[in-house]
Amino acid sequence: MEVNKQGHMIVLVNSDSGDKQYRVDLTAQKCSCPGWIFSKNYPRNCKHLRRLGYSDEVLLEQQEAAGKYPNQIINKPEAQHYTKEELKEIAEKL
Repeated sequence: MEVNKQGHMIVLVNSDSGDKQYRVDLTAQKCSCPGWIFSKNYPRNCKHLRRLGYSDEVLLEQQEAAGKYPNQIINKPEAQHYTKEELKEIAEKL
């Protein structure tokens, strides 16, 4: 586990295939995987967060307690057009 510049706790979680690792921000409940980045669901979730015990119900409670509501979530239908470099930049910000 590491702590990033914003003071968020970050853990690395292996992909199912084991050939990649994703950065999971436990503080902000974010993941660098494409499943989380491109999720249009609220609350955003992915299998890596679920592995760490963050069910949809847990995320919803935590995000609502923090004042994050569905109308504040920005869905970007153009997300599938990100380049690998852009995805890498997004993941590095987590």
